[in-house]
Amino acid sequence: MGAYTARIVVCFFSLILYSSAVSGQDAETMLVTAARTPQRAAESGISLSIIDAQELYRRQSASVADILRNVPGFAVSRSGGFGSTVQLRVRGAEANQVLVLIDGIEANDPAQGSEFNFAHLLNQGIERIEVIRGPQSALWGSDALAGVVNIITPRGAGRFHASGFAEQGTAATRWFGGGLGGASDRLQFRFDGSFLESGGYNISRAGDEDDGYENGTLTLRAGIDASPALAIEMVARHTQARNEFDDIDFVATGLPVDSDLETETVQDLGRAEAKWSALGGRLEQVVSGSFTGTDNDNFRDGRETESTRGRKRRAAYQANWLLDGASPGNSSHVLSVAAEYETEEFSQRGPVTPFGDPNQDREVDATALAGEYRWRVESLPSLMVSVRHDMNSDFADATVWRVNSAWVPRRMPGTRLHAAWGEGSKNPTFTERFGFFADSQVPFFGNPDLSPERSRGWEAGAEQRFFGDSAGLSATYFQERLHGEIDGFVFDPGRAAFTAVNVKGSSRRQGVEVSVSLDWSPDTQIEGMATWLEATQPDATGARIEEVRRPRVSAALNANHAFAAGRGNVNLNFTYSGAQTDTFFPPFPRPPEQVRLDSFVLVAIAGSYRVNETLSLVARVENLLDEEYEEVLGFRGAGLSAYAGIRLGLQP
Repeated sequence: MGAYTARIVVCFFSLILYSSAVSGQDAETMLVTAARTPQRAAESGISLSIIDAQELYRRQSASVADILRNVPGFAVSRSGGFGSTVQLRVRGAEANQVLVLIDGIEANDPAQGSEFNFAHLLNQGIERIEVIRGPQSALWGSDALAGVVNIITPRGAGRFHASGFAEQGTAATRWFGGGLGGASDRLQFRFDGSFLESGGYNISRAGDEDDGYENGTLTLRAGIDASPALAIEMVARHTQARNEFDDIDFVATGLPVDSDLETETVQDLGRAEAKWSALGGRLEQVVSGSFTGTDNDNFRDGRETESTRGRKRRAAYQANWLLDGASPGNSSHVLSVAAEYETEEFSQRGPVTPFGDPNQDREVDATALAGEYRWRVESLPSLMVSVRHDMNSDFADATVWRVNSAWVPRRMPGTRLHAAWGEGSKNPTFTERFGFFADSQVPFFGNPDLSPERSRGWEAGAEQRFFGDSAGLSATYFQERLHGEIDGFVFDPGRAAFTAVNVKGSSRRQGVEVSVSLDWSPDTQIEGMATWLEATQPDATGARIEEVRRPRVSAALNANHAFAAGRGNVNLNFTYSGAQTDTFFPPFPRPPEQVRLDSFVLVAIAGSYRVNETLSLVARVENLLDEEYEEVLGFRGAGLSAYAGIRLGLQP
């Protein structure tokens, strides 16, 4: 055990033994992402975070990715301002090893390395965000090797109502939208929409060209209780975005340079579900179908240069037997079985160049069988066992499992102990298997013989409320190993080109996540988190090197204060990202090299004041200290920015 590992273990057990610890999650909070049926947060043995609508409103940030910086174990890499590519890494894993769901729809883009670009996810029309960390492939399949982020939009409820907002800010930024919805005894619907436009700023170190952005998003969610035993629901979401960005100067500097480049992105998501219950509610059957479609068109100097298309279609059946209760949250024994079928399509179009012909069409499919058993008895540790077998059309099949347990000891009020152990699997991407050009091997050729990446990891943690439930602290230690990692920058001297291979050895990830909360007064709450991470991988010689874009230390602190009898609110947020490495690709013939990115602190303040039952005034300042920083080499982060606007709520 290395010195760093020893320090982590000592710190972890010290927190458990010498603190009166816990997370601020309500024991009755129901999770929909951590199991195949809704589960109380206190009974889940995995690490989880919940961001609710109140926190989203208090923070006000237009970017969901910026709010996720406060989640333990998360690292955000943004290559510029609004619209620039945003990658999210969990516990040191790659960005495409994190599954993003929007109302249960898999939103990762098959045409962009099976990765979700958080640049186009705005903080509007969201009811809550559930985050679960650690290998979750036994539940959610390939892309959930390191964790899951589930974005949940609101359902229609209560009388018909409408809301709206509008704000203006730095860099000619304007953002406006609203929603309307309602429910009757049998029907419910909710519609949300927003449009954001920004003139942007110059993201490269040199030059003076601003890189602008536009985003329009519409979401519709509706349902009907066709009978006391049958409920039907559908969700549809459409996002259309345009972002300007800079090219890389491969001749002189190897860094970004002003360029007239632009990408137009369209994302369409849809899901329909029918849920039927029988035997007095003890048997529940769910049939669902979902669709994910993405279109990415690139332009240079106003002319289209290339495009990619991704399509994912999924059909699923699940049966839940509640062996001794009438609802998943109250049953002591829940057995779930499921069958899924999924197809993924990828197409690429562009002009033929000396490098080759980029035009290609690819398709894969997979059938999965899964099962889960949950057991809970009051005052005893809960237990959940999940297993999944994926039968892939083009590469090796994969079987993964997960076991987790949580315990709320009767003699230790406010205490929750939890542990989890499981496996993850990540399928190769289309580009890794087939390359960028259909008929050429330069400068990169695909490897159709790649196997899925496999991970195995465990975690253990403790939580405790204290001081009359007004404070809490939690700590979790995790350790994971990734085997057969796919490296897409392996040079093949025989072909004088790069390719992708499953590398030998393992990538190792371990660390500690700590969260604290304090209700200073009825009007003032303080929350904080810190993550210590060690993420290494073997290099070509077998020596262990630090993985890029993963700060060893990250932390966040959020303070919220309500005033004027709750009519006003002010929120202050600090995020710290420690020093990290990135890869610099200098002009040929110099080889790639590792460079260091400095640590930085971002400070944001947001305020709101409710004038009356209909109108509220809002304002926020981001990067209050005007910090100069880069999360991706050569791409400058946004400077000090200020925004102000109004929020409206209308109900007849």
